[in-house]
Amino acid sequence: MESLKKRTILVVNDELLIRQTIHLLLELENHHVLEASCGIEAVTLLSENHVDLVISDVRIPRGDGLFLLQELKKLQSRPIPPLVFMTGFADIDEYSIAAMGAAGLIRKPFIMDSLLDVIRSLLSSSAA
Repeated sequence: MESLKKRTILVVNDELLIRQTIHLLLELENHHVLEASCGIEAVTLLSENHVDLVISDVRIPRGDGLFLLQELKKLQSRPIPPLVFMTGFADIDEYSIAAMGAAGLIRKPFIMDSLLDVIRSLLSSSAA
């Protein structure tokens, strides 16, 4: 499948190995990748950069996924990027995620091709 145009994607996860793996995968798809290990760091990156998509663990330190989603909604001067949550916890379901306003849910451990399919779909649907 042909890669979409280069986009900026923010990956938020407190696990370095997961961040690095997703970072490499997205760079291979020709995207620019920003990384944050906590909610506060993610908000700073969002305020300083144009971001096309956010992929975040639900449970992260210093501002969880819900905090991050609320902060995204405050970006009134520009389009709000879609946010996809990742989780390894069974008590979080797609309906809860949708009710919060997130664009999707990826279960950990994730399959690389499934993650890319979600990303491609969201980026193509948000393309102007």
